[in-house]
Amino acid sequence: MTRNLLIVEDNPALGVMLGWQLEAQGWIVRIAHDCREALAAMQRGPYRLVLFDYHLPDGNGLDLFRRLRGLQPGLEGVLMTGDRSVEPAVETMDAGVRGVLRKPVWTAQLAALMTRILDGRYTPDNPGRTSPAGRASG
Repeated sequence: MTRNLLIVEDNPALGVMLGWQLEAQGWIVRIAHDCREALAAMQRGPYRLVLFDYHLPDGNGLDLFRRLRGLQPGLEGVLMTGDRSVEPAVETMDAGVRGVLRKPVWTAQLAALMTRILDGRYTPDNPGRTSPAGRASG
């Protein structure tokens, strides 16, 4: 099963750190910093999964994910947000997003969630729990 991952994160340091950690776990990672770069990256896809920020400099990450999924049906997504006022759970599940993580993101938790999604074992009430080792913030 392909492990191509697109990370869409406007914080360059966080995007690179997540990319390094996920590459070490066998993912093939491309990083985009905004919606424009993410849409361009889709031309070089395909991707199995998109890890994306909710707030991007040129748009809303959820709207972006809908566009990406329109270009590549079946694309899986995991939303990251540091905004405590964002309650995207129902809206994201309707858009096909398979997980919502609050920043700071625990990379071990993220990796476990992504593996469960790819293995078809993810359910919203059992997203996978891991220890706090490997936390990434930003």
